[in-house]
Amino acid sequence: MKIFTIDKGSREGVEIETFEIKSGDIKIPAILIGESGRGRKLGVLPVQLSPENYKKWQEGEKVNIFASKIGETKSGRPKLIEVDASTTTDENVIIVLRTQIGFRGHNTHTGDVASQWWELDRYFIDKIKNNEMPLKNKYSNKEKNNYHKILKQVCPGEDYYFIERFTWKDFPGDIICKGQIAQGDAGYAGRGDQYVAVISKNTVFRTAYTGRLYGQPKEHYYVFKEGNVLYATWDERTLTDIF
Repeated sequence: MKIFTIDKGSREGVEIETFEIKSGDIKIPAILIGESGRGRKLGVLPVQLSPENYKKWQEGEKVNIFASKIGETKSGRPKLIEVDASTTTDENVIIVLRTQIGFRGHNTHTGDVASQWWELDRYFIDKIKNNEMPLKNKYSNKEKNNYHKILKQVCPGEDYYFIERFTWKDFPGDIICKGQIAQGDAGYAGRGDQYVAVISKNTVFRTAYTGRLYGQPKEHYYVFKEGNVLYATWDERTLTDIF
């Protein structure tokens, strides 16, 4: 399987780091996600490198791998075994989700949109009670567009009447390693998960972020398609039909 690293975007491959077992002075090549410390969790996924890359890693050189298969350690836990990228198929992909969080926020991993509807902004509810527009908890896209003319007459000068709402499917990946990042000494200021997972081709998944994002998007959608991981915000998806 090919490997991609994802952090509000995507790139092919993953950088191999070093995990050190201090009590035994043992070092192994691994993919590390999350963090160590209180309120945090370091996720360690061992990697069996090719002889060439193992030598580079031993000598302290930067090593990236681009494809692997999943094996097992002696204890039965997952590990990656590096393979030649030319031998892979495009049925599945390994993704390293280094998902971040906003300041004092958290993150979420889901599947694609399960349902979508619109709610009328509360500011306008009292203004339309006596007009020919039935009040509902949910409006379809067609209803929203039909009622837009009425709202323009009742509330002239306004452009924003409805709030878009969603529900999402469960995260569709097979998670093989978990980690957790956090903010603050005890990890209570903000917290988020990071995963290494296997995703099937043409399967959409999503990462979302709360907290202070300083102008950055609040979510991204991804899909492994034609040998590459494509990504876009929801607005970009609806504008371009990229996937």
